[in-house]
This record gives sequence, C-alpha cells and structure tokens, in this order.
Amino acid sequence: MAKTEYVNRTARVVYKKPILVSVSFKRHLNGFPVVGPGGEISISLGNNGKLLDLTKIWRKLEYVGDVQIISAKEAFEKLKRGEVVNKPMRPLEVLTQR
Repeated sequence: MAKTEYVNRTARVVYKKPILVSVSFKRHLNGFPVVGPGGEISISLGNNGKLLDLTKIWRKLEYVGDVQIISAKEAFEKLKRGEVVNKPMRPLEVLTQR
C-alpha cells in the first residue's frame, strides 16, 4: 500500500511512499507446499522498517509414511458409483457433463 501526495488541485503525483510492506514465507516439505494452517510466516513493515505485525504458524511435522494413491480415472469411477466419504453438493449429472 502506498501513500500518494498531491499538489493543490492538479491531481499531479508529487511522490509515492510505501506505508506498509508485507512479506509471506510459505513452507515446502520435500518440494511440496504445506497446505492449511502450519506453513507460513508473515511480516508487515511500516515506515523505516518498523515491525508492525509478525505471524508465525509453523507446526512441527512428523513423517508418518507413504500412502498409495489411485489414478484420476479410477477416482472418477468411484465418484460415479457413489464411493465417496462426502456426497457431492451438485447432482452427478452436472459433474459428468463438463
């Protein structure tokens, strides 16, 4: 975000000066992004680098093992058969027409 100053009524920009700079660091593990709470550090700096905000959500992660995944085609077939944990909000016909 920047503050813009004007001279009289000319609406001519005299200078722009940042009043807030925010930076986020996203966490990756083995090349994959950590999704959901637990993978981000955010900082906001004001004038002269003054720290305005610091948020760190960096949970301890622990390897629990590998899992087998199915192909997209197999997943779609299971969806069509209704083999899902949560039922779709739309009728299946809407999903298959795309």
